[in-house]
Amino acid sequence: MFYRKIKDDEIPLELNLIWSLNYERKSLVLTDHDPNEAHFVNFEFDQLEKKLEKLNTEEEKALKIVNEKYEDMRKSLMTLISLNKN
Repeated sequence: MFYRKIKDDEIPLELNLIWSLNYERKSLVLTDHDPNEAHFVNFEFDQLEKKLEKLNTEEEKALKIVNEKYEDMRKSLMTLISLNKN
């Protein structure tokens, strides 16, 4: 058994269908955490602060990407709407 992060372009249902068509005995489990990561109970306070800082930075980057994609899609839709009005 191994764990990996699902790629942005992968579709869970499609993965399962491909595996079954290829007679592969695999399963997919979605989690909100990485089971391979260390447990935080044994960490020192400064280690926890660094981890939290890293997670906050990752979250900010991810939010920025989502917001940029949203804004691009909104602009595209507004352009299409204005073209349809004419």
